[in-house]
Amino acid sequence: MHQITKTTAIADLKCFAIVQSLPIAGDFHVFKQEFRWSSEAASRPDIAVNVLVPENTERQGIITTENLIALRAGQPFTAETEIWAFNRPVREAFRDFGWEMAHKAAFSDPENAFLERLFDRFAAGSLSAGDIVRFDNASKMAFTLDGAVLPKAILFDPDYGRITDQTYDVKLAAEHLLARDDVVLFKHSPFGGWGRGVAKTVKAAIGTAPIEQHDEDVDYDAALCFLWRPNFEDSQNLWAQCQSYGGLHPSTEIHRAVFDADLIGLRAAGAAKGSDYWYSEPEEDEDDLGFS
Repeated sequence: MHQITKTTAIADLKCFAIVQSLPIAGDFHVFKQEFRWSSEAASRPDIAVNVLVPENTERQGIITTENLIALRAGQPFTAETEIWAFNRPVREAFRDFGWEMAHKAAFSDPENAFLERLFDRFAAGSLSAGDIVRFDNASKMAFTLDGAVLPKAILFDPDYGRITDQTYDVKLAAEHLLARDDVVLFKHSPFGGWGRGVAKTVKAAIGTAPIEQHDEDVDYDAALCFLWRPNFEDSQNLWAQCQSYGGLHPSTEIHRAVFDADLIGLRAAGAAKGSDYWYSEPEEDEDDLGFS
């Protein structure tokens, strides 16, 4: 642990600036910056001087080595932002159900979510580097401090992943997915959309398309809805595939990346009707329907 104390006197006021730090992972450190004020005149009733002593303040957070050097030198510095604590229950919720459930789990303990008393908790051993993640609010993805992506449940349905009879043999796809232990298929609601129940059979998993969806006719007759829960290795491969497209926002390519790398095996199982993610069966023209 490193600690630096500097004293500055202004009139009768003295300010003690104290910096403590602990290395936690790679280039990152946890720090605590304190400002403690004192006044000799304020503590002596025989001195008729009205001195207002500011309250002591402190700041705790995570900082890089470069910024820690600046902090110790009294120079401007920048602490890390978008840092969250993902303990085991939060990580499990993130992996099994995605961001919304992880968010609820994190905020069940506000002190944990907002990393209050960060340095104190590291010093006491109640937090470790493994609990800290860098959370990207735009993509709702989380990364370890060394850059590895955390496993997160991914939703597939007609809108996200194009899982319809236009792109897949849904019966064959359902049979394949039901055999996987990292996929949860949902039951289809007779009113359109998918309910909360888990589908245990192919019949329960395959949903027929509603007549109208979002006030527009849909172009499929049947579809599937499921969550894929990738493990750590699959998550790294998925992210590498997303980045390989070279776009500014790799997270927007997740479903395409799953298809191209065949990470859930639908192409290998022969369920995909095309070799391209954007493939859809051509619509029948009027001649084929006997209207000519």
